[in-house]
Amino acid sequence: MPAKTGPPAHYVERMFSRIAPRYDFLNTAITLGRHRRWKRAAALTAGNVQNQGPGLDIATGTGDIAFTLARQPNITSVTGIDLSSRMLEVARGKAKARFPKLSVTFLQADALALPFPDDSFVCVTSGFALRNVENVE
Repeated sequence: MPAKTGPPAHYVERMFSRIAPRYDFLNTAITLGRHRRWKRAAALTAGNVQNQGPGLDIATGTGDIAFTLARQPNITSVTGIDLSSRMLEVARGKAKARFPKLSVTFLQADALALPFPDDSFVCVTSGFALRNVENVE
């Protein structure tokens, strides 16, 4: 069976950079606000780990899952990665304005080429990444 493929990374980066300032509003409108429950459930499930340490949020977007994950008891810090520098700008703005005490760092990176050594994190979350990667496998 052929590998499932999604849009090329450069297309995804451009698309999300264009909608970054309106992404949270659009997500709320499209999902009728349900995305908040989905993101919270993902962060709570992933953050329910026995080992203490850092977490990773892949395709972090505007950082919602990363912020919830960072509040979990055994999560010492969170790194959120995304292809879109504009989405990361929004996430950093939210962090500064609404979550200044949380240990969350945002980096531009590709989910298909993670810039971290193996075993760097005690948990990993990814809310909507699979719909936007070139090669799901």
